[in-house]
Amino acid sequence: MQESGSSIIQGLASPAPAGFTAQDMATELRFIMSRYPAMRTRLRFDADGTARQVVEAGGEITMEVVDVDDHEDATEVADAIRQRYTRTVFDYANEWPVRIALVRRDGVISHVVRAFCHLASDGMGFARMIADVFHPDRAALPAPAAQDALDQARWQQTAAGSQQSDNALRYWEGHLRAIPASRFPVQVEAGVGRGRWQVEFASPAMHPAVRAVAARSGAPTSAVLLTAFVVSLSRVTGADPVATRVLVSNRFRTRLVETVSPVAQHGLLVVDVDGVSFDEAMARTQRAAIGTYKHAYYDPQRLRELVARVGRERGEPIDLACLFNDRRINAKEDDGPAPTEEQIRAALPETTLRWVFATPHLNERLLLVVNDVPGTIAITLMVDTDHLAPDRTEALLHGMEEAVVGASTGRTRVDA
Repeated sequence: MQESGSSIIQGLASPAPAGFTAQDMATELRFIMSRYPAMRTRLRFDADGTARQVVEAGGEITMEVVDVDDHEDATEVADAIRQRYTRTVFDYANEWPVRIALVRRDGVISHVVRAFCHLASDGMGFARMIADVFHPDRAALPAPAAQDALDQARWQQTAAGSQQSDNALRYWEGHLRAIPASRFPVQVEAGVGRGRWQVEFASPAMHPAVRAVAARSGAPTSAVLLTAFVVSLSRVTGADPVATRVLVSNRFRTRLVETVSPVAQHGLLVVDVDGVSFDEAMARTQRAAIGTYKHAYYDPQRLRELVARVGRERGEPIDLACLFNDRRINAKEDDGPAPTEEQIRAALPETTLRWVFATPHLNERLLLVVNDVPGTIAITLMVDTDHLAPDRTEALLHGMEEAVVGASTGRTRVDA
């Protein structure tokens, strides 16, 4: 986060319930800070830069109150506060990982703005917390059953916790010594790149196509999309095998299912899909992903040291700045009959691709995010075009669509 200049803040500006008061907000804040140790966690930086998490037993937090004039739109004021909160980097050593503002008109609260630092939890943890906050009888809720951040830290110091990290790092080291050092071996011609950009891609045709492939194969839609990414990335970069980081939630681990803490970590996926059918590529990707998910719970500082050490021993730095993140929460398979080829192809002209804005603080070469948007496959791609040229960037996105649509309608060769 320090390298990217962003705290990756999740913010929400919403209308306040009728009669909502500052005392109600104070009660909500007390509930959040008391119930979840992650929300009263700050960082302490040693002289050598090492960061340590400090969970405080108590403290005070400031709640901002903003009064709007008659000529101002309260909704716009609330959204402006949300934008300010989400764009302002947290002071990790001195600020709590939550920001709250109340918008008032004539003494009556009209909107509440809530913003949370991603260091405190991942998205699913925040969803769990918000569900508890808005529970109709939250005061009667039992204590959380999941391991909180303190419980996890204690377990990680045990023999079992150390063994888990050791096993994961051995898996990473085996791949780090074998994969090509560069994720983007094709040189970008001077003057072709335009720097770091965010691209938005939406494909209504991919949505039914993914459903059709999932229904036919029995694979989850997440596996279909990951395979499409791997297949298209192999085509546009010439990588063989493809190696990419994948964001893994780790919530399949029983003790972490409902924890409010940051348990998502990067896994390393390595798979060869060149010249095989989409179905075979998906089978290989799913097999490889088992190891990826199993070995995505580790000490991140030790991993950083491992990557640097293996790079020194190989005589070249190992570039891992390629990341796939399927962030859909509602990724369950749709009910109803599988879509037809005619329905899928009829939606192809509706595909859109937009270069949205520059992202100068991007610290990945490529970051692809599948968003949770009903009725379409919506992708946000952040890319350094000095490593993947603009035409190849667009080819990557369209190639994902082509691979899935082809697999759903009978064209299944990856190299077709």
